[in-house]
Amino acid sequence: MKITKIKMILISGLLLCTSTFSHAAFISALDGSEISDLNSVTSTVLDVDDITGNLMGAFNIDIVGVLYDVAFIDDRFSNVFGDASGLDVTDLATAMTFAAALNDSVFVDVGQYKFDSDPTATNGCEFIRCQANIPYQFDSLFFAWSMGLAINVVDDALDRFDTKGQRNNDLSEFSFDVYADFSLASERVIPQVSEPSMLAMLLFGVLCFVQRKRTVS
Repeated sequence: MKITKIKMILISGLLLCTSTFSHAAFISALDGSEISDLNSVTSTVLDVDDITGNLMGAFNIDIVGVLYDVAFIDDRFSNVFGDASGLDVTDLATAMTFAAALNDSVFVDVGQYKFDSDPTATNGCEFIRCQANIPYQFDSLFFAWSMGLAINVVDDALDRFDTKGQRNNDLSEFSFDVYADFSLASERVIPQVSEPSMLAMLLFGVLCFVQRKRTVS
């Protein structure tokens, strides 16, 4: 009984340690292969949650000769961008250019991944239509903004760009809206897949020892 209790404590600790591990997979948008080092490529790489399979964002999106990264975030405007100082673009034409890049380079079907034909596979979207919102103008008086949209629909013929106005709504309450938060690839801090912590490895070792001792006795 005593050993069983110890095992349960160790297992709980091990699960707690491993629950913070990263679950990102970097997938080439060209051929669907897995990329181990983002520094080794300049073509577009998809950021995929390897547990859910959801598209979380992308790296190295070529927009008029400049490489950008993007993250799809399901939250309030104020939490993602803050105010006008946090906007990635500041005019409609640029917002439409960014939207076109998402439809052309990120919402794609490649290998086993169907991010074009299955809009629900994008983080924050649970409907056959997924709208990636790209705010470009902010009105602090009404806390509202104008934005460009990259609209991905199951039927490719309906994929398009559009515009709309919005208030500070929480997009997690909408099944087909998500924010596209862009940043320069040159300013990227390379995300790393977390290695098991020393504590986790120690707990695993002790757990194996306890199991072996119980088997021997």
